[in-house]
Amino acid sequence: MKIRSMIVAGMVFSLLLTGPALACEPVQFDLAGRGASWTDPETGTNWRVGMVGATDRYGHGIMGGLKDAEALVMTSVPPGAAPCHIVRRLPSSEVVEDTGPRLADVTGDNIPEVITVIASQTGGARLVVLDLSLSIVAEGPEIGRPFRWLAVAGMGDFDNDGRPDIAYVETPHLRKLLKFWTLEGGRLVQTGQQSGLTNHQIGDEFIASALRSCEGRDQVVLVDASWETIVAASLVDGAVAIEEIGPYTGPESIDIAAEWCP
Repeated sequence: MKIRSMIVAGMVFSLLLTGPALACEPVQFDLAGRGASWTDPETGTNWRVGMVGATDRYGHGIMGGLKDAEALVMTSVPPGAAPCHIVRRLPSSEVVEDTGPRLADVTGDNIPEVITVIASQTGGARLVVLDLSLSIVAEGPEIGRPFRWLAVAGMGDFDNDGRPDIAYVETPHLRKLLKFWTLEGGRLVQTGQQSGLTNHQIGDEFIASALRSCEGRDQVVLVDASWETIVAASLVDGAVAIEEIGPYTGPESIDIAAEWCP
């Protein structure tokens, strides 16, 4: 698997340098600090995903002072070489509506993917998975109307089947519906859902979620609909299993809950 990791990362970096659509370009980081990074253990290349192009063109404004973005940017920094920035710009009808893109391996190949939320003027938010070259690997469905959002809760093996999953809360301010998804054959397939759970309040600049692993099972940590109780959720035999952890007293209580197992 390490050999495969090195080959895949090398192929992606080659594309970054030679592909006509992926040419390196200068970038003005006006949304610095909202992203994630990963260093390839085989090649030493550092990969950093972020957002650029702060914009109000969508106008939902649910994340306090955090602006939406016009584009995603991936920066690769090989040892001893200059950084290469590639940019995936969105059409004028779309924005990146997220606290920041994440990096996690959701294909099972030991190479992380980019997981983020893109919203459109016609269909609202959708989950998007991209590779390190910012090519789309898979997309979830749009919620169906503008100004309807989803907040990514975490990535892990929530059904204990050996494959990575993605959890998010659809409309965390309205329906408060936790959904689980997995990648199958290049598409996102929903594997479970549970109402009455949330991870974001209007105006917050953070998502109140975390990942914990207890006795070998991954769980996503979030909050009940009343914002009173922290819970851990996973999938057991096709159904969502909920475990109450303790009172919610702020974002730090989520971090504490994620470090504790019964």
